[in-house]
Amino acid sequence: MFKMLIVLSLLFVVTFSLESKDREGLRTYRESEEKTRVDDILHELQGICLHENEDRDVTQLKKDTQSFLKNMAVYKDVVKMNKQLKNDIKWILEESRGEKEISRIVRLLKHEVKGICGMSAKDCTEIKKYKATSGVYQIFPKKTEGVKAYCDMDTDGGGWTIIQKRYDDSVNFQRNWTECENGFGNVNGEYWLGNKHVHRLTSSGTYELRINLTDKKNNKKYATYTTFVVGDAASQYKLTIGGYSGDAGDSLSYHNGMKFSTVDRDNDLHSLNCAKNEGPWWFKSCLIVL
Repeated sequence: MFKMLIVLSLLFVVTFSLESKDREGLRTYRESEEKTRVDDILHELQGICLHENEDRDVTQLKKDTQSFLKNMAVYKDVVKMNKQLKNDIKWILEESRGEKEISRIVRLLKHEVKGICGMSAKDCTEIKKYKATSGVYQIFPKKTEGVKAYCDMDTDGGGWTIIQKRYDDSVNFQRNWTECENGFGNVNGEYWLGNKHVHRLTSSGTYELRINLTDKKNNKKYATYTTFVVGDAASQYKLTIGGYSGDAGDSLSYHNGMKFSTVDRDNDLHSLNCAKNEGPWWFKSCLIVL
């Protein structure tokens, strides 16, 4: 279900008969009430990180706060855009010629909003049809269940659904089976989409996998596979991969046909659990990992 964020501005009407002292008292009350509300919201948000992750150290809490600040910038943009939207609607109403034209414009606006907010695209390729830019979108690999993903609309023609993104170690990727199945991380930064979502996508059509690699010197390599399928939960998310091209080297084909492995579910053919050192992935052995 899609949700549209509406920002309501509360308008306080004060009659001019109020004495200056009363106005100052009202202003002080409102400022105090607003400060209390801000403190309550901040306390609640901080409590989520502390309560749900009691074993986190100060360094991790700092990273969490930095990620939170990045996300907060997005919400600030939403408030600004809502304000701009309100001003634009006001301008349309003021400049329109009579009720008939206003009704027609409002009807067209409603139709367009339904087209945008009612969009339930399966993946980023479908979202690209709306000429969208790169960013976070809600996709529906399963029609009744949505998930947020980052859509790359720039690389190689665009329309890429990002299933994994890692670049600054802000997210711990050493996760258990259930977490890897459902997905984890920060969709605005580092994250794993989730095996069940990747399965739903790749079982619904023909998908190409692209892997972009960048080292510390900003050297870039890539690998693409024309065949990419992740099996269902019963297969333990078995990997089917093929049709390599690129300049990064074909390391992934070695693991073709393997089940997914995590620290609490060892499905590789090695004597050791490869996921303990390498992190969750598809492993045949611990020697070759892309």
